[in-house]
Amino acid sequence: MDVKEIDREILIRIIGFSFNLPDENIFEIFKSLEKNFEVLITKLNVYDCDVMLKFLIKNLDSDNLFVIQRSQELITFLLDEMILKDIDLNSFIDKVDELFNIIKDKGLYFIKSNLKEERIEFINAILNKIEDSKIHYFYLYITIKSLLELDYTFEKALKNEGIRSLIEKSLNVIFEDIDKSKSLLNLVSNSPEFFSNLFIILFDKSENELKQAALIGILISIIDQKDEFISYQLRREIKNKNSEVLYEEFKLRLENVEDKVKFLNFILKMF
Repeated sequence: MDVKEIDREILIRIIGFSFNLPDENIFEIFKSLEKNFEVLITKLNVYDCDVMLKFLIKNLDSDNLFVIQRSQELITFLLDEMILKDIDLNSFIDKVDELFNIIKDKGLYFIKSNLKEERIEFINAILNKIEDSKIHYFYLYITIKSLLELDYTFEKALKNEGIRSLIEKSLNVIFEDIDKSKSLLNLVSNSPEFFSNLFIILFDKSENELKQAALIGILISIIDQKDEFISYQLRREIKNKNSEVLYEEFKLRLENVEDKVKFLNFILKMF
């Protein structure tokens, strides 16, 4: 039988069985499927994602550089296929976070490949055709996470026209979804530069006072989770871009604090 003619059920059985074998046998199974893997992945449904991702990640333990890099290419292809299906976004993002943690110990090929010119062009082509906020958020999340992992500054990221277009395009789609905005801001909350830039963009787009108030609430929640140094940096970066945001933060805090005099004295010390 031609490998690419293997149906989904048989493929998943093969993959599942391989986990009982020594690593060398798993790598051999991978090599036997490798040339037709993209075709095979297109046959999978969302329930097959975990087992296939586990199999591809397992092949990162190989000593063969080709197997390692090809596995990472196929992981990207698998993610592209799954996000277009009816998959739960939150659980999918959790998988991405776990994947990044594993990949960092296996080399940075996957993370670097997310920012290659041809990859960004591919993503932008998809986003130009689709306005689904789930898809926009996924690609925005994985791109920004890659930028952070590779120590990009926001300024450096925007010098790449493709990345700039991707960020602007996706923010235009997701800014009305407060949950996605919150998740994105949490992602960048340890990078004051990224956080302040993305927050101000979202704040400026949210002309509705209720949406702006919700964003201020997210800002307060994030700042309260950080240590004093990070909190100071977040506020400083935001103040340099739009001091009105800090006014709104302190205004909201003042409305909810019991000892208003003590709180006002605290604010005065910050300026």
